[in-house]
Order: sequence, then C-alpha cells, then structure tokens
Amino acid sequence: MTVLNTARLGVNVPLMEAYLRQLHLKTFVRNWEAFAQNAAKSGCSYDGFLMGLAEVEVSHREKNRHLSRIKAALLDRLTHRAHIIEFSGADSFRFKQRLKRLDKSALSGGEPTQPSQS
Repeated sequence: MTVLNTARLGVNVPLMEAYLRQLHLKTFVRNWEAFAQNAAKSGCSYDGFLMGLAEVEVSHREKNRHLSRIKAALLDRLTHRAHIIEFSGADSFRFKQRLKRLDKSALSGGEPTQPSQS
C-alpha cells in the first residue's frame, strides 16, 4: 500500500479530519485518504474524487437509516403490550404500589388497576 504524500498536496490531515467531523461526515473521515490515493494513481479529476466520496457517504447513511427503522420496529413490537417500570435506586413507594396492583390483577385475571385520583 502506498502512502499518500499529503504534504505535497498541501493537505493538513488533522485539520481536514476536524472539518469533516464538524460536518458529521464520518464516512468521509474514514475513506478520504484511500480515495485520494486511488484518485492520484488513476489520474481521477477532483469531481470524480468528490463524487466517489459522496456516493459512499450517502450509501452508508441509507444503510444506517434502514437499520434504525428496523430497530425501532422491533422495539415497538417487543414493548407493545409490556408494562415497563422505570426506577433508580431502592424500591420507591410508587414501585411498591405498582407491584401490588400487578399482583392483584394477576390474581383476578384482569388488567392492572389504575390508581385512584384523590
């Protein structure tokens, strides 16, 4: 693997990577040096170099968007009829009351009762 002489091209690598991170172009950060090497070897134009990087970035984002939709659908499917109780630390008063309501509903075979509004 040949190493691209970025000094010869006038590229400040840390600055370039900082700019790309600020723009949230993670795939650009990972691939720009390899694409630059290939472009320099093949005599590719600047437009072709930029188009190649943009294509990789767009396909990576589409893949991530698709995966996030699948995760959201799975999470929705798993929690559709679930009784989720969030708490931190020791058992709180509300947590103990919720458990009592769930125990009563399990014994009666019905839905958990809602707390009375006083």
